[in-house]
Amino acid sequence: MIPMQFERSAPEAQGIDSAWLVRALEAAQTGARRGVEIHDFLLLRHGKLVCEAYFAPYGPEVKHAIYSQTKSFMATALGLAVGEGRLTLEDRVLPYFPEVNPDGVCENGRKMRVRDLLAMASGHDQDTMDAFRQGGPEAYFALPVPYEPGTHFLYNTGNSNMLGLLVERVTGQSLYAYLKARVFDKIGITIEDGDWDRVRGACSGGFGLHATAMDVLRLANLYLLRGRWQGEQILPEEWVDLVSKKKIDNGDGTDSWGAGYSYQFWMCDYADAYRIDGAGGQQAAIVPSEDMVILFNSALHGEVSDYAQVLARFFVLPGVHKDPLPENPAALARLNALREEIAQPQPRAFVPVPEAALGAWRAADEGAAWSEIEIRRTPGGMGLSLVLRGARIDLELGLDGVRRLSRWHDPEGRAYASCGWGQWSGNRFFGRVTFFPDIPTLTLDIERTPQGLTAWIQTNWVPPIGEGRPQKFRRQA
Repeated sequence: MIPMQFERSAPEAQGIDSAWLVRALEAAQTGARRGVEIHDFLLLRHGKLVCEAYFAPYGPEVKHAIYSQTKSFMATALGLAVGEGRLTLEDRVLPYFPEVNPDGVCENGRKMRVRDLLAMASGHDQDTMDAFRQGGPEAYFALPVPYEPGTHFLYNTGNSNMLGLLVERVTGQSLYAYLKARVFDKIGITIEDGDWDRVRGACSGGFGLHATAMDVLRLANLYLLRGRWQGEQILPEEWVDLVSKKKIDNGDGTDSWGAGYSYQFWMCDYADAYRIDGAGGQQAAIVPSEDMVILFNSALHGEVSDYAQVLARFFVLPGVHKDPLPENPAALARLNALREEIAQPQPRAFVPVPEAALGAWRAADEGAAWSEIEIRRTPGGMGLSLVLRGARIDLELGLDGVRRLSRWHDPEGRAYASCGWGQWSGNRFFGRVTFFPDIPTLTLDIERTPQGLTAWIQTNWVPPIGEGRPQKFRRQA
């Protein structure tokens, strides 16, 4: 069997207007100051790759943290197990965990079926992930279940991890090993065993995968093809039909978060699309009516957390047509130039670090979490050292339009890579550091004032560091 290799095609040949794709990439570029950070954009139409764009330092070989997209991989394994007769969607969940004393489980807990956990309708009123992580199935079933299973939506990652463990029990294999032989090797997914995080000894069913953009595109395309590749029905067609349709309401349908939920897949608020979705903007939208997959990897938080779907709905879909379009050499040339520009950005003129901001600074409050800041000039950028509870973090940020990669250690000694950029305007600096290749970020707002230095360091998807407010620093003697 030949793994999925996608032929490249001009967008117009597949009925897509290149000018709209230019607008999408430009919107991603210009949104950086508002917190828009897109890492990858892949667009597949009629089996042809019409756009493949990577924002440096991301590229085709980078395995990105995909968070809850892991749920769709886990559900794929569960669908295979159902197709092989190892379990059914109507099965009660509790009997698969004989270590749990049923006498201590509430009535609704005993009623939970596999399909209820798949649809995030187990009946819980709080996420069960922490309980599962700490105490396994016993702790999961000890929690209150106030709602009738199947009636109440609550996004609940503990459900996904319970299902992942269930699949490993009925197959006798890890989720990774089970999927590798049946799916990964057949369609060319490059995920390795070490790319899948474990929880309580099992592959995490709800998060923890690291995958290239192409890996996720291949899985999405397998669903687009109704589970069939190279003449083999890899996934049961009935399973594809099930996950592509809404199973429970989760909102009023006015946006992509409230359009409904299926079996570990989200529904979209456009066309007949559904998506493989992970925190921070890891989204692969499968659009059967357009024979298309729209994929983004990102680091999106707060008000722009849904920006990947904004790009899909308002910048990609308007350019899609049923039939091929006339060639548009000018738009295609601009698209290709833009792809090159974001993949290999060239240094541009910049405002250097003001002389008055250079040097070492100590927190005015002796009890502050961030106790020291040191600012220095580097070629094309700025060196920034932060001391957090005695641990020093050394970062380099590009001021010339090129993000810099740094490697540093947190207070527990764990190694991280990050990419950072920023700009000075007068005596004020705004910048951003993103863990690489991941989504946690530090947003930096630093100002040199007559009294010293004021720094506001905000965090996303890492535990709050500091006081969550501007902090004063004085020149270190």
